[in-house]
Amino acid sequence: MDTRLPPTVQDNLFALGLVLYELGPGGRPYEGVEDEKVVRLYGRGMFAWTESTPRRSVVMKCWTGGYESASAVMLDLEKVLAAQG
Repeated sequence: MDTRLPPTVQDNLFALGLVLYELGPGGRPYEGVEDEKVVRLYGRGMFAWTESTPRRSVVMKCWTGGYESASAVMLDLEKVLAAQG
């Protein structure tokens, strides 16, 4: 993401995926790694994930541009949570 430009919808959805990640495994992805290196890893499509949960698919779609809106994220997240009981 170019910090000189205003954030796009996709930038915001990527950030939403980060929040959902932090609510799950806990902590920031790549905790302790320099920010510049994390940006490079994300740029190469290398995303951190430590556990396999149904919510993972929602987070990964946020990170890979698979959503057009936060409403679409919410719908998928509701399905995941309903399936968990």
